[in-house]
Amino acid sequence: MGFLTAADLKRLGDGFARHFPVEHDDIFADLLRGLDAIEASPLGHGVTLQPVIRNDMPK
Repeated sequence: MGFLTAADLKRLGDGFARHFPVEHDDIFADLLRGLDAIEASPLGHGVTLQPVIRNDMPK
């Protein structure tokens, strides 16, 4: 899953057809806050994702 701009979709071209437009609103605000709270660290040949504990995040 990813969030793409119109410019991203244009760059990907017509072959990229599985996208679902989303109106600009706060429906994904909690999800985006949660994603912002994740740190990615290299781990061997992959990446490990670990939550960052922040005091300003709702529980």
